[in-house]
Amino acid sequence: MINEIFYKKQILAFLDILGFKNHVKSATTDKKIKKIVTVLKTAIKNAVEKNLNNRLGGDKLPEIFRYKIFSDSIVVSADCINEDGNLDDTYIFYFLTTLIYIQSEIIHYGFFLRGAVTIDNHYEDDKVVFSPALIKAYELEKDNAVYPRIILDKKLVDEIFNIFDDADYKAWDDTVKLDADKRYFINYLAYVDEMPDVGDRKRYLRKHKKLVLNEILKNNDPEIISKFLWLAKYHNLKIEDLFSSNSAEELKIDESYITYKNSSFKIFSIVIMYDFFSKGKKVSISIYENFQSFCAKKDFKDRYPHAKIHSVKRFTSEQETRKFIHGLRKRYKIIKIETFEDKKNLNTT
Repeated sequence: MINEIFYKKQILAFLDILGFKNHVKSATTDKKIKKIVTVLKTAIKNAVEKNLNNRLGGDKLPEIFRYKIFSDSIVVSADCINEDGNLDDTYIFYFLTTLIYIQSEIIHYGFFLRGAVTIDNHYEDDKVVFSPALIKAYELEKDNAVYPRIILDKKLVDEIFNIFDDADYKAWDDTVKLDADKRYFINYLAYVDEMPDVGDRKRYLRKHKKLVLNEILKNNDPEIISKFLWLAKYHNLKIEDLFSSNSAEELKIDESYITYKNSSFKIFSIVIMYDFFSKGKKVSISIYENFQSFCAKKDFKDRYPHAKIHSVKRFTSEQETRKFIHGLRKRYKIIKIETFEDKKNLNTT
């Protein structure tokens, strides 16, 4: 029989590790598998300890935080009822800020999370989980989270509005953001706000930019790309919020990756692959920017009359060009790469 002491209202987060299957498939050795498991356990442990230590000066809350990792999922749960039998806004606040640390720590290792937080009855022990809260959080993550964000169930938001101290509104606003689709989500980049050193902030955000941009460039699936375009916009908004001058422009993801173009057919570049050695995995590349195809091929033939052309690719943006070259670098050894720009043809269509 389930002990009623444990089957009670709790706050719970269901987190999905995006792209985890690819990480598992690439882990072909015991060393790689051990690294993945260690990273996840260490990231969560560090997140909980850092959050509680930073906010409580080393004191410990009661043992209210629990987590389990299984396959590509993480479940985090915590008590949220105080000794008087009422919802405790302090417990809820610490839980949500712990999620900030978990998300930020795991992203630091290259894992992106999507998830949902809810409040409902929950029971778990070492062998059994019986939980309406887990079912609800799982369904919210699957159907509504969409992007690499951790959203809050409306019921939880309503509970927070009913119990939080008005004097602490700024702390709540920093912890949770309201998205354009009216979903509240964990503002995990608030993580950098607690770094006292500007250099540390910039290092973290520089790495975050690199990780997000890499996901945009390496994927061909529009659905996946759209998720990381959302993350790119979120990243840029944080830069604008954190730094008032143009000194941090280099930390932002170039707007050309996340804005609409005027035309879908204007050619940005012609990429010519030549002297291609498929068995040796070697290739040479010439990139012609703002050239018409005919002019690019003619110029190439004039430069390298004896070169054997393997293929000619056309791209409509710098983003597509870089993505293609990025993919080639992963598959082949590039012997030579050069770029030519026809400034006279910048305005041609």
